[in-house]
Amino acid sequence: MRRLSSVGGARPSFRRSVVHLIGHLLAACATFVAFIFFAWLASIVFGWLDSIHHFPPEAFAFIERSELWLMYIDGILCCMVLCVGVYRFVKELCRG
Repeated sequence: MRRLSSVGGARPSFRRSVVHLIGHLLAACATFVAFIFFAWLASIVFGWLDSIHHFPPEAFAFIERSELWLMYIDGILCCMVLCVGVYRFVKELCRG
């Protein structure tokens, strides 16, 4: 009978599960910060461009909607990363 090593498929330790969960939390945080940064940067750039030469109202409304959708996509991606992290954490704890 072959003995399983800790890397090759044995039950992961609680510490390893917690480290994976923290990794997913950090990934969700990095994703959130990156999308917020790009939305903020786009808002600053388009505000500056609008102060130089005013956009038509339809174009400015499209830009504002795009920024809003970027925030929605950010929220969805962060929720997905967090859910995957929690799922892996629970699965590793329950694996036996």
